[in-house]
Amino acid sequence: MPKSTKIVLGGNEVTITELPAIKNAEWRAGLNSEITVLVKAVMQASQIDLEKRDQEQLSQAGDVLLAVSARVIELPTVMRTKLFDYAPDLSHLAEVAYDSEIATAFLEVCKLAFPFGELASSLLPLVQKAVSGSRTKQTGSNLSASTVTK
Repeated sequence: MPKSTKIVLGGNEVTITELPAIKNAEWRAGLNSEITVLVKAVMQASQIDLEKRDQEQLSQAGDVLLAVSARVIELPTVMRTKLFDYAPDLSHLAEVAYDSEIATAFLEVCKLAFPFGELASSLLPLVQKAVSGSRTKQTGSNLSASTVTK
């Protein structure tokens, strides 16, 4: 049975129902293409050596900032587009929905499209217990508590 969630758009409470697995996968793939641009910019930023402070490094930093800021500015539009891609029957509410409502609704859609969060939440205590148990069995280990919880 599909899950559903209630959201508010333009002051109207509506229900969004989880899509079947293949349609969810297609929606996630479309979201991935939107996120990839931002991830590439962040990866590029990690390769910049600001200690050098030469013209090339500063130019690269500027390019990264432009790319990231452009994506951040586009984010509300991307969320709106992806929300109504997931629930096209609600697209008539696009004209009256507020960005804050769309952001909240988008997060709810992500919970439907990425049900793995619940799985991870359920498995995390078991993994922590298993790691903790294996740590106590190891003597002379260099593992620290921070290593285990990261």
